[in-house]
Amino acid sequence: FHRCHFYPYNAQPMLQTKAIAVGNCYQSKGDGQVVVPLSMTGRSFDVDVLLTGDDVGTQRVMMMSPEMWREMIKPSLGEIFAVGKAHGLWVAHHCCGALRPIIPDLVEIGLDVLNPLQPEGMDIAQIKRDYGRRLAFWGGISTQQTLPFGTPADVRAEVRERIEALAPGGGYIISTAHNIQGDTPVDNDGGVKDLERLP
Repeated sequence: FHRCHFYPYNAQPMLQTKAIAVGNCYQSKGDGQVVVPLSMTGRSFDVDVLLTGDDVGTQRVMMMSPEMWREMIKPSLGEIFAVGKAHGLWVAHHCCGALRPIIPDLVEIGLDVLNPLQPEGMDIAQIKRDYGRRLAFWGGISTQQTLPFGTPADVRAEVRERIEALAPGGGYIISTAHNIQGDTPVDNDGGVKDLERLP
């Protein structure tokens, strides 16, 4: 979805009218993403994961209705995922924001790893309970609240909380929910980097 904003038109208002051009944009972008992993896996690269990304969530809701996402985006994304599956790769997908309504769809088309589990947008402990047997999770440490505005103790507490909520049964790649931003105190940054030494 967000890649289509690089075209000479804005995808969001055109989505609202279901313009054919937008559908073609998704297809062409999907085709391009499929070709790259195909060419890579045909060589001697040691590839384990196909990582894709498409931000369709705001902090509270999706940027479009789930029905529109299923019509306009899901088919091409499914084709991209299928490339990874065909080559024996894990499929990971990055999507910021509140995307809970389409998690079952992502599982259906072959998702293995969901990133970044933005805690401001979803109840990530509940998502683990609902989908932990079908998905691995990557992320979850807040870069909007805890890291920039909390104390080192707050950061360590959130790291422990995420481990307790998401690690049981396996399938958790502990990480921040986005890149660590410039407003993050150095001591808090260190609290995340020390997480692998937590008991």
